[in-house]
Amino acid sequence: MDDRLTWRWATKQIRIDTETRTLDASDSRCAPETRSFSLAAAFADARMLFIDRPEILAEVLRALSALLVDHALDTRGRQRRAFWQAFGATPSLHLAWTYPRSTAQPAEPVTLDVSGVSALCTAPPPDSSAERVWQSIDDLFFYGPLEPGIPAAVRRELVATILSALAPHSGLDASHAFPEIDHALIAPASWSWNVKDDGESGASIGGPSVIVGYQYGHDYGWGAYSVERVLTDAPELSFDAPAETWAAIVEALRLAMKP
Repeated sequence: MDDRLTWRWATKQIRIDTETRTLDASDSRCAPETRSFSLAAAFADARMLFIDRPEILAEVLRALSALLVDHALDTRGRQRRAFWQAFGATPSLHLAWTYPRSTAQPAEPVTLDVSGVSALCTAPPPDSSAERVWQSIDDLFFYGPLEPGIPAAVRRELVATILSALAPHSGLDASHAFPEIDHALIAPASWSWNVKDDGESGASIGGPSVIVGYQYGHDYGWGAYSVERVLTDAPELSFDAPAETWAAIVEALRLAMKP
């Protein structure tokens, strides 16, 4: 194999140096221009590479999976390595589902389109153009959908369809995918921490979403996360909740997992 693998698009470049076992990511619009990562770190959390083209991300992850050895990876890393080694270079996946965003907003359908190496979710807010969120196919399989509230039948078909695209030698099955959750079993509950005179941080559950955020005076920020991604400890999740509080939240969600 050549000692360098390079991808270029727009103003960006990703280069893997197989001799030094590093990956360089550069963007001519940003400073510093180039950032270097170990291959294992880049594979563990490809979000930090800021690759905005799913087909290029898939090529990079597939190349990394061929260069990394199991002892350099944790359990989930080894599973993702097996996934990319078993997922075809030209997968024929193409499925789409449209469903209500919630029972309270039946007129605002969400479209989830799985095609090739990525899943694109289009959820039109009432007062703006459609918001489009995509995720890589392995992220979807292992951690679950970014959009909360995808119907159970769609979630089951997602897992089965992705598994059907893997070569038999992958060693992966439905037990390695994001868990099946009965959202209706998640009772409303809330927690607070870092309580001060002008506000607090907190989280609430109930149904398909986990809401986490804070408000202190006029400073606030809240986000909605799918239950599946919270239970699989998806890489983008990082909260300042006390360990015992977060453990209580996760335990409450686990009660809705199907055996």
